[in-house]
Amino acid sequence: ANKRILVDVWAPWCPTCRAQEPIIATVVAARGNEDLVVFRVHFDDQKAEVRRFGAQRQSTLIAYRGRRETARSVADTNPERIAALVASTR
Repeated sequence: ANKRILVDVWAPWCPTCRAQEPIIATVVAARGNEDLVVFRVHFDDQKAEVRRFGAQRQSTLIAYRGRRETARSVADTNPERIAALVASTR
């Protein structure tokens, strides 16, 4: 449906994932991102999905516009870069 999507591959034991969580929440709440759909994929419990997304590590963020991947980051906790990753879906 050509939606804007952010996939957050996370694990509860991951300190980087915990650092990303408030940044992602802020970016998602920002004006202009009301239509962004966020999917959280549990790194340990959803192995098939993790493989399907090609995520090698937890703390992986993948941005899509519809089925097209627009950006990907691993272990990034920089708010500006995460915002740019989300902006790539526009």
